[in-house]
Amino acid sequence: MKPVSALIGFALFISPLTGVAKFEDLHLLPPAPVTRVEEYRELDASCVDDPVQGPERGKIIIDNREALRARWVMIENANCEILIEYYTVASDRISIAGLALLVEAANRGVKVKILLDGITHQIKDSLAAATVYNPRARQNIEIRLFNPLSIFSPGTWLARLHDKAIIVDGHQVISGGRNISNKYYGIEAGGFFDADVYLEGRIGEHTRSYFYSLWNGEHVSPFQLTNNDFDTIQHCRHDDFRFDDQCQWVRTRKIPEVIEYLEALKQATDKLQQARVKHKQIADTQQRLTRELQALKNPTEEALAFFIEQDRLLTEQVREISNNLAIDVTDTRAVITQADLDTHKAFVANGPVNVFYDDPTEAKSVEGIATQLKTFVEKRIKKGAEITIFSPYVILGRNARELISYLIDEMNVTFRIYTNAAVSSDNVFAQAFYRHRTSKDFLVKAGVDIFEFKGYRSKQEEEIFNATGIATTLHMKAALIENPGENPLILVGTFNLDLRSAYYNRELISIIDADASEHQVKIFKDLARMIETHGYKAGLETHDEAGNMNEWYEEYLKAPAWKRILMRILRGMNYFTLDWLRKQA
Repeated sequence: MKPVSALIGFALFISPLTGVAKFEDLHLLPPAPVTRVEEYRELDASCVDDPVQGPERGKIIIDNREALRARWVMIENANCEILIEYYTVASDRISIAGLALLVEAANRGVKVKILLDGITHQIKDSLAAATVYNPRARQNIEIRLFNPLSIFSPGTWLARLHDKAIIVDGHQVISGGRNISNKYYGIEAGGFFDADVYLEGRIGEHTRSYFYSLWNGEHVSPFQLTNNDFDTIQHCRHDDFRFDDQCQWVRTRKIPEVIEYLEALKQATDKLQQARVKHKQIADTQQRLTRELQALKNPTEEALAFFIEQDRLLTEQVREISNNLAIDVTDTRAVITQADLDTHKAFVANGPVNVFYDDPTEAKSVEGIATQLKTFVEKRIKKGAEITIFSPYVILGRNARELISYLIDEMNVTFRIYTNAAVSSDNVFAQAFYRHRTSKDFLVKAGVDIFEFKGYRSKQEEEIFNATGIATTLHMKAALIENPGENPLILVGTFNLDLRSAYYNRELISIIDADASEHQVKIFKDLARMIETHGYKAGLETHDEAGNMNEWYEEYLKAPAWKRILMRILRGMNYFTLDWLRKQA
């Protein structure tokens, strides 16, 4: 591990976007030649310092800071290649910080490929330009877009890249529900409650192969500055352009924004260097104090008190830096440590980890990930099993309803589903369709226990919630399958229990049969208890026999009026339209 090097991604927490470079100082690399097809090759074995031999090992990551640190440690310690695919990468502090870290990786020779959804990515053109044309990137970064918006291809509008993964050196993978923006890492109040799985071993090369198939696919286009802005910028830098309207526009609109993002990325690097210097000073001082204390054969109480106080002050300095950067900067260990394995916080897979996804070389079809999951469940579920599902959106098609009915009626399976309440959901359309008779009503009547999460609100968040209606939203996509007498099966990925995941979006889901999995089971059980504590069991009747309002309906009425009205209107629009669009759903 490189000391405190994981800090670069967090530099912007203490570095606001102040100070803008001069126009004349703007230097961008020329665009790297875009190769449409890049031949897939296995990475050299030397790319991995300490490869995992045998079964994969991994860790379920719930904590926001741990999720953040895992990503930064992976990127910082990459030797050859970083592959990134995300539904959303915003242009906020977290995203800029992560891109700064990627620029530094490219600067040391690591090849970085970023694949984003062409409509939902949220990254500004100027930020992308400041990243891929950055003079420190040495043309080692490329960004491509999946299915960019085309008004002439309406069939692609719903076909989104919902994958969320980072693959490093063909050996490490982190994937799950988290996108890249402040709301997924606890930086903004009222954000998302989510889960990732970190895996290392042979699964990395398998997922890498999938990435390259997408990267070279016909639905992917290279990122380029709009309207050849790169050439325009270079022209306008050296031209008088007093009477050139195009250059006036570029100088006043495009250039300042690109410069601002270049400066933001540079500040992140500067803050890293400052942190390195500061930590070395603290470490040197601590070592000097230790030597001085050891040199005192019989230290007086005053001397001991002095050394104790100095150590406290130095420790406080380290803590202050860590708090400012939203991470413990002294914790530069690997994502999985031996202590994690010894305490079962990390798991070892009993066999190959299954990763399900649609064939990237073909259009999304009914033979894709939904059918793969259905087939897997039918083969692996035993009578009397218990299934716990976490999904922010629950919209069932015919196949899903038939499978659930079969598992409950024929296999005596116990189902529990944890999802969002109307007040906490971030998707009013999904919430409206969930409340249709083919989803929520069907599940309740079938005997499924549904718990709706109304949002965890601390005392600090309560005031914000009351003022804005913002609640923490469940966003994790995971499941726990407990067969009698067997190790549990753990599912973590990007797949929602809805029709879009099944029949429109590209998705990833990992299924693990883990050894010594008591800790992983406890993670899911604790999450379930937390949601039950800060939620309620859904029902159908609005009032009980005594005329008292049932809790689920009382909480439903707490949703803003506009949301309830819109959901009612949407429910009135025949939900079967979605089924009609995908007749096999």
